[in-house]
Amino acid sequence: LVESGQVIAQIDATDDVTQQFAVMEAGTVFGEIGVYTGQQATASVVVSEAATLYYLSAENLKRIEREDPELAIAVHRLNAGILGRKLSQATLSLQALQR
Repeated sequence: LVESGQVIAQIDATDDVTQQFAVMEAGTVFGEIGVYTGQQATASVVVSEAATLYYLSAENLKRIEREDPELAIAVHRLNAGILGRKLSQATLSLQALQR
């Protein structure tokens, strides 16, 4: 979670070319897919302006599920909404490429 500042998501297009594809500012959540799937990230995130970031590991999420189920439900609902919006955006992007 980006509390403040700015970060940039990027991928290595080739050995010497990095492609930036998202600028994220306060309120943006990233990395949530890996928490649920255990998959390694497909992109890197670099800080482009001084930032305050928060990290929730899969292990800590499991601990929250045990210790505070209501909070865990809220976190899962938040992530479900975020993932849904990202999926919708990806679908729109793919549809635009097909035109």
